[in-house]
Amino acid sequence: MLLLLAILFGGYLLATGLTRLRPGLQWTRGFRGRLALAVLFCFTGAAHFVLVEEMAAMIPPFFPAPVFLVYLTGVLEIAGAV
Repeated sequence: MLLLLAILFGGYLLATGLTRLRPGLQWTRGFRGRLALAVLFCFTGAAHFVLVEEMAAMIPPFFPAPVFLVYLTGVLEIAGAV
């Protein structure tokens, strides 16, 4: 949980730093927040492909094909980031 917060805030701080270093960017706070959230979604979506078995173990047994659902949600998270 702390790692996810660090990624979220780190992405925001990185975007803020880039905005200050390059004044021509003029990224608003809202845009920097969306960019940080997209970075977080990419990170968690990629984790679906690395930690497949661990995430499949979290899916309740009444759902069919838990590994497929892990891959599907990983793709959807990355698509949401884009």
